[in-house]
Amino acid sequence: MVTATVTDRHSARPSRKCQRTRVAIQIPEAVTQIMGASRRTETLGTLTPREREVLAMMAEGRSHNAIAALFLSYGSVEKHVTQIFTKLGLSPSDNDHRRVLAVLHYLQA
Repeated sequence: MVTATVTDRHSARPSRKCQRTRVAIQIPEAVTQIMGASRRTETLGTLTPREREVLAMMAEGRSHNAIAALFLSYGSVEKHVTQIFTKLGLSPSDNDHRRVLAVLHYLQA
């Protein structure tokens, strides 16, 4: 449910310029999911092809070492993963696991 402010310019009292009313608008779940998906897709669109490739391997459950063994150095994997976290807006936190959140972001796009 979304709350919006509606301005009524045809107020019953002429002394008031307008009257603001808060109303609740129910948006169908499908619309919410579509809007959320487009935002996630836009965010993933900021990743370079190599970052998307690394994120796809992370989604397959591969570790940094496993990704590095395929085609990159370990340091390069670290840099790509750091950039992925930054571009997805995943800052360090004691409560969240950024790697899991990045993979969820990828899977939901």
